[in-house]
Amino acid sequence: MSGLVIIGAGHAGCRAAEAICNLGWDGPLHLINAEACRPYERPPLSKAILSGERSVSDLPLLRDAIFSRPNFFYEQSARVALIDRVNQSVTLNDGRVIPYLRLLIATGATARSLPLQQNGYPQIYSIRTISDVEGFKANFHAGARLVIIGGGLIGLEVAATARKAGCQVHVIEAGPRLLMRILPEELEGELRRDHVQAGIAFHFDSAVSQITGNGRVEAVQLVNGERLACDAVLVSIGSVPDTAIAEACGLKVDNGIAVDEYLRTEDPNIFAAGDVCRVFTQDGSYRLECWRNSGDQGEIAGQNMVGDLRPYSGTPWMWSDQYDKVVQAAGVVNPGQEIVVKDLGGAGKASFHYEVGRLSAVVAYGSIGVVAKTVSVGRTMLERGISPNPDDIATAADLRIFLRTPATA
Repeated sequence: MSGLVIIGAGHAGCRAAEAICNLGWDGPLHLINAEACRPYERPPLSKAILSGERSVSDLPLLRDAIFSRPNFFYEQSARVALIDRVNQSVTLNDGRVIPYLRLLIATGATARSLPLQQNGYPQIYSIRTISDVEGFKANFHAGARLVIIGGGLIGLEVAATARKAGCQVHVIEAGPRLLMRILPEELEGELRRDHVQAGIAFHFDSAVSQITGNGRVEAVQLVNGERLACDAVLVSIGSVPDTAIAEACGLKVDNGIAVDEYLRTEDPNIFAAGDVCRVFTQDGSYRLECWRNSGDQGEIAGQNMVGDLRPYSGTPWMWSDQYDKVVQAAGVVNPGQEIVVKDLGGAGKASFHYEVGRLSAVVAYGSIGVVAKTVSVGRTMLERGISPNPDDIATAADLRIFLRTPATA
């Protein structure tokens, strides 16, 4: 009997499964997970799970009640070998064939790799799954020497966690500063200062020429000739959408599986959500990589698989823990935007980004309470289409005034 099939048990896939169950779907629902454990929250991988404070069993993505539902089929340690769009079925790697009425591809993204990783050293890691973390933790202890390639959010989260554990940490960044796609210079300076004070050594405008060792990693060589002795290397240079199964069945792929505003692919019976998809609308296209976006898209995709079509129109929102502070952002940051930086009373800084006279993003770094309040107000302004005059933003004592008396630029 044909039912609904979800490929991928990350945040998008699990939120879709939950939405489908909440709508009362009582037909077959298959959730296919390539990992050898039940679905878990992934943001803590680079923080609480890496430090040993939490385990995946503490962070389930689905309630136990869903696993016990009639007609819910959970496939663990399973991969899809083939999508047959003509006969509307998927074939698993063990040869089993599962028919579908509608299918969701939520395969997420995979870590971008360096050619140097092909040398086979076992102490070169990335962090995308719990198995990655379990391997990496063996080299994660006081006195261990760690080199992180990439000064993005995950690399910096790992750096902060490593310093708390007593590791020596070097971060290699190809650009002139950290988080260039998200933070303006004023906020980046605050973040960098905190990392330097914690003992992180940064190498900017740098690249790796080789990784050396005798059976195991011993050093990272930079193109300028500098040699960094180390016990382990973390490669954290971004990710690429895991579109292989979509490409194999002929779906359109353009830096992600192409979907419309309803998260449908060109095949009306196949949807995609989360890091793996690129949304095309009349206003343009975008692909977002963040926890909140994956969950929101998964929920909409699940609803659209069983009910009336509803467009996805969420405001992008992300956060990252950095020691006892946090980076948060809402909206879309693009190069060339007009930026207004606001001091948050000594508890951090926020930047308000304008594009063609309209507020398009709010970013903040600092103490979690103040940052969360600031970005929450900014996100509400974005959702309501409120664009205060930039000069008024800079001088306002309380940003909530703009929610009561909308002012447009």
